Formats: sequence, structure tokens, C-alpha cells
Amino acid sequence: MGQQMSYLQDQAMAAAGYKKSGKDQEAALDKALKSADYLASRGADGIAALKDLCKQKKVGGTTLPKGWQQKIPLQGACMNSHMNTSLKFLVEEIKVDLDAPEPLSGDPPIHTAVAWGRPEVVAYLLAKGANANALDAEGLTPLQAAKRRQALLESGDAKYVNRCEEQGMDLKSLREGGKALVALLQGVADENGYGNLSPKAKLPSYSNLFGMA
Repeated sequence: MGQQMSYLQDQAMAAAGYKKSGKDQEAALDKALKSADYLASRGADGIAALKDLCKQKKVGGTTLPKGWQQKIPLQGACMNSHMNTSLKFLVEEIKVDLDAPEPLSGDPPIHTAVAWGRPEVVAYLLAKGANANALDAEGLTPLQAAKRRQALLESGDAKYVNRCEEQGMDLKSLREGGKALVALLQGVADENGYGNLSPKAKLPSYSNLFGMA
């Protein structure tokens, strides 16, 4: 009886240790992903540190899961259109999942680009294989989300406009960029894919849509 009790205690202690280890790894992974997203949001200013971070296998002495880099959010890089630096690195070298929901919004990266009015980023993601019909947390496709955003801009929706102005955005530029965004996504929908649209030159390639940071 005593040996059985000792065995059960050992098993319970091992399980508790495993659970603690799992929580430690989750915390380390969360810290690494948030740091990577922040560095990616800085583009050229953060790319060196981002690359160094992606080489790390531990955070604070805790081992990160294998392939953790592919879970790095694209949110920061998409928001700020860092297509020649952090976004390119994460998509083309790290091979981050282009359709994985962002931790904060629950939206795929293409929706982050739509929300921030980045047609050049949307086109880049599509050219690299992102799903043009990926649904956001509200169940909208990128085209539907872009049309709704443009309607808010064109109508001068007070709440939406105030939020844009508080972030120092120029409404005229937002409206013009929004038109290009809707046209791009509508063209993709009409031609059943970005790959079918590009050769027909109905729209410029992503590299020529707007200046890239």
C-alpha cells in the first residue's frame, strides 16, 4: 500500500512538473511572438533584431517549441507596409502561415492589410498565396471588408473618421487608397484569383501599386 501511494505521489509530482513546464513554454512563446511582431512593425529599424530573435531557441532559459518562428504574427509588418524588410523576411524566409488568424483581432493578415488600407500589402499577400476569400472574425471576405471600409470613408461616418483622424491619417489619401483596394479585390474576385488577374494587366502589380517602406 505504501509503495502504491509513493508511486501515485511521484506520478502526481511529475504531472505537476510537466504542467508547469508547459505553462513556462507557453509564456516564453507568447513573449517571443509579441517581441517579433513589435520588431516586424518597425521595418528596417527592427529587421536586424528580428532576424536575431528568430535564431533563438530559448527565452529566459525556457526552450521554445520547434518551428516557433512560423507562428509570428504578420500584423505589425502588414499595418506599416514593410514589404521590403520585415514582411518579406517573414513571408519568404521564415514561411509564416499567410492565413493564420492574428492573436489580437482573430483576423487573417490580409484583413489587417485591408483594415489599414494597404492595397500593396494585400496584393503582395495574394501573390504569395494568401486566400482571397479568407473570412475575418466577423465572417467577412477581404472584398466585403474593403467595401464596408470604403463606404464608411465615403459617407464620412463620424466614429470611423474621428478614429482615423486621431491616428493622424489623411482622409483624402485614405479614400483614394480605398478605391484602389476595392478595385484590386474586385478584380481578383472577377478573375477568380490574383494569378489570373495579374497577366491581364487590369491592375498594376503589387510592387507598383504604392511606394513601399
